Amino acid sequence: MKKFFIFVFVSLLSFSLFAAGFSEASDISQASSADNWKIAVMTSTVTQGEEPYRAGQMVEQAYPGRIVHVTYPDNFTTEQEVALSTLLSLAADEEVKAIIIAGTPAGFSAMIDRVKEQRPDMLVWAGSPSDDISVISASADICFDVDIVQQGVQLADAAYEMGCDTLVHYSFPRHMAVEKLLARRNAMEERCNELGITFVDRTTPDPTSDSGTTGTQQFILEDVPSMIQQYGENTAFFGTNQAQVEPMIKTVLDNNAYFLMPNDPSPFIGFASALGISIPDEYQGDPEYMAEQISAKLAERGLTGHAGNWNISIQMLNLQAGVVYATKYIEGETDGLFDPEAFKDALIEVAGEGVTISSNQDAQGNELSNYMLILADYMTY
Repeated sequence: MKKFFIFVFVSLLSFSLFAAGFSEASDISQASSADNWKIAVMTSTVTQGEEPYRAGQMVEQAYPGRIVHVTYPDNFTTEQEVALSTLLSLAADEEVKAIIIAGTPAGFSAMIDRVKEQRPDMLVWAGSPSDDISVISASADICFDVDIVQQGVQLADAAYEMGCDTLVHYSFPRHMAVEKLLARRNAMEERCNELGITFVDRTTPDPTSDSGTTGTQQFILEDVPSMIQQYGENTAFFGTNQAQVEPMIKTVLDNNAYFLMPNDPSPFIGFASALGISIPDEYQGDPEYMAEQISAKLAERGLTGHAGNWNISIQMLNLQAGVVYATKYIEGETDGLFDPEAFKDALIEVAGEGVTISSNQDAQGNELSNYMLILADYMTY
């Protein structure tokens, strides 16, 4: 039954999300071609996060003439005024009815408040936000994120199932100051302790610091072999930043250890470059194809079961479900800015029935009803 569920989930996801190219959503878009409305999607640049940027390009292609794709700066912490200026420019355009953000950095809550002052009718969807969950949920209309605490438990369980006795967690102070990332780390450590797995913290350079992405990646390339030498090949690795992923996959597998998952679940982050996978144009964005290719590469090296993932791109799902929901909002098919039933319908329209949806809670246990959490099944390659 589990294999059947995974097959159905992957088939539905692949068909509705990519192969169909959002046909239903595009039909809605074209039906309203007489109306001059647009949806803005804001992502990182290709330097800081290739997948969110590519996902932005994909929705732009899926909705010709409807999407305005903008980016926030690489060094966001020192260039917040640039991001604010971009957001306010979008708010000043009356044709832009919604803003969908991917990988929302810390500090965006105050910027969203400024947008709302100017355009209270503007739908703002914050994907994977880094601000305090109570603060961002009060600013954005919808927050979209991985169920990150359960993901921490899931990853520790995966390490145990892989036969690992050590789990190394890479991060840096800026990320550990983010409430949800710290919560995932703590949940992971707690579950490791329950399972008898040694949990190890390692600190890399921050990719937004002076050392940049290069410094982060060089640290990973040098430190992973050192950790494996110290703890043995039955060691699992996880990092909190996308810049860490490609060198981590390559170095972990070169040393016969275990890679748990990209920080943002996706078969498209890191694996293709690390494993030398070439993706033909007709399979761009196809998760089933990527899973097959990754599995084949690992099998060639005798490393089947040494890496895992969700078979879904959380960044692509965020932008694509966000655009579907925003279209429904603009067309008057939602009950106001936040409609949980319309959110569920948008997610199913994109991903099928295979994703669990729940709402977040603050530290006091109060429900944040518009902070939607997503969890998918874990799979090994």
